[in-house]
Amino acid sequence: MSILPLNETQLMSYPVLYQTDPHEDASEKYSVIRTIDVIKELRDKYNWYPTSVQVAHTDDEKRKDKTVHCIRLKKFEDLISPKENSIELLIFNSLDRTKIFSISIGVYRYVCENSLVCGDTYEKFTLKHIGDLTQNLANIIQKIAEYQPQLEERIKEFSSLILNDKEMDIFAKLSAPLRFESHLDIDYKKLLIPKIDADKKDTSLYTIMNIIQNNLLKPDSITGVNTDTGRNFSTSREITSLSKDYEINASLWNLTEPKLCNRNPIAHKNTFK
Repeated sequence: MSILPLNETQLMSYPVLYQTDPHEDASEKYSVIRTIDVIKELRDKYNWYPTSVQVAHTDDEKRKDKTVHCIRLKKFEDLISPKENSIELLIFNSLDRTKIFSISIGVYRYVCENSLVCGDTYEKFTLKHIGDLTQNLANIIQKIAEYQPQLEERIKEFSSLILNDKEMDIFAKLSAPLRFESHLDIDYKKLLIPKIDADKKDTSLYTIMNIIQNNLLKPDSITGVNTDTGRNFSTSREITSLSKDYEINASLWNLTEPKLCNRNPIAHKNTFK
């Protein structure tokens, strides 16, 4: 089953992509990078096609079409013949100075339509609001092409590492602070409950990472105790903030990387300490 990219009409329904004037707070030296120009450059020259647009909510009318937005793009071949995991690009931009223009590398998981953001292991590329856009993008795409085989190999390694019950518990406990503040003592085992059948197939590092990610961003019912008040609490509130979503995703990837690097037959008993 193929995935359809966004067409011109769909893109035009997001005015923020076409803005040419920055917010009034920006300095005179601030030069706008129109998001649509980058989208078209990536699509027409490098076969990266936009598949979704997210725009941060704001009640400030002056920032409504200038606020933070995120565009996800996939390679043409991954749209025609989707793989279980495919590399995607995430473009972030704003015209109110709240977010620098950046391009990050992510992994789209087809079975649950979730996206992971690769953390510090892989560069986040920034575009300055000055300079040669075409040359800057060319350099970024070249870097991404170099990273892609490394990232695909990393996913295979994550998938081949099977965690035992103790390791899963520790992983979940270490992941909880990515969303919940220190005074919220949650039942972290609920972070390990799979939401889709595909996540019941094994307990690999990659599968458990995806289960935890899903439960951090879209919890069904996470319960715990507020240690400041002594009261029980429960939340099913989905993360809707673009910045918080990105932060949790990237931090979870950063948390996962050492689990793989530290695991070997000799050091097995020390894993996840």
